[in-house]
Amino acid sequence: MKVWLMDIRDSSIYIFQKQSTKPDPLHKVYAKREDTAAWEKYNYKYVMKIKVLNKKLRTWATLGGLAIGLAGGAIIINGLKQEGGLEDYGYLAEEALILILAGGAGVVAGVIVASSIEKKYKIDGDWKKLEEMKASLHY
Repeated sequence: MKVWLMDIRDSSIYIFQKQSTKPDPLHKVYAKREDTAAWEKYNYKYVMKIKVLNKKLRTWATLGGLAIGLAGGAIIINGLKQEGGLEDYGYLAEEALILILAGGAGVVAGVIVASSIEKKYKIDGDWKKLEEMKASLHY
């Protein structure tokens, strides 16, 4: 499940999952993350693993991959024009396709790199591993 890790206190992990405070579907009032009453408490003994996502890293890796992919696509287009594979006019669809494919490949590569860098903690109900995670996350 994907949730917000709000706090780690003693032997419990507190999470927040965006939930409606009213069951009526016409009145969607959502609980706020700052409201500690909306937090759910889990004992460390029941936690198997935690993966901490870094949105800033993922965003920059995705944008960086897009930029590198577009630059690579531009280099490929320039090389094809010099070899005579593409004329200077009339081949905008092919150039656009090359840029789209290269940019898409760059975005996919950026997401893969960001996913491999994100921190993963295997707790398995072990107090020592929870303490190591707390120290790593500065809780």
